[in-house]
Amino acid sequence: MFGFLFQKKRDEVRRLLANRMNSRFSSQFRYGLRKNPRGSFCEVVWVIPYDSDRSMPRVEAAFPVVTKDICSEGLSLIHTTPIDQQRIVVGLEGAVQMHFLLCHREHCTPLGYGYYQIGVHPEEILKLRADLLLRLERRMAEFRREASTGEAASPVQEEEPNSMSGRYCDASESVLSSSDGSPEPEASVGV
Repeated sequence: MFGFLFQKKRDEVRRLLANRMNSRFSSQFRYGLRKNPRGSFCEVVWVIPYDSDRSMPRVEAAFPVVTKDICSEGLSLIHTTPIDQQRIVVGLEGAVQMHFLLCHREHCTPLGYGYYQIGVHPEEILKLRADLLLRLERRMAEFRREASTGEAASPVQEEEPNSMSGRYCDASESVLSSSDGSPEPEASVGV
């Protein structure tokens, strides 16, 4: 039974990434310029650290990165600092809403001159609760202000894992819901 649910989530991820690829590269495919299923994909996306112990994204620590390429099996990201977390959430901005992928970090390879290539493998699509989306929008606004004023976005202070200072939601509440909108228990996301 769990294998079926896992496969369904993987198929959902593949469809989202394949549709995104198709919309970007349709002219290349149409004219035979690209035969490889992996394609260049330069776009700013949001990386949100994921607290596996709490099965919760840490939206206050979100930061933008640039993608290098994409395929239905994963994404390659470029950033100025390494990503050490094994699991992260990648936020893809869409025409109507953002899409969130819970990803496993496959590698973090130094490219030189202070840049790193991070390969991630998406596990499933997540839907964040409205309060998390609002907090993420505030974090994104910090970076927009930085771009317009030249000020750096404020760094996030790391907290003790057991701290309940409001950074994390109450553990009794469901933080995520499945892509069909039904609430999922926290444990179902963090395997």
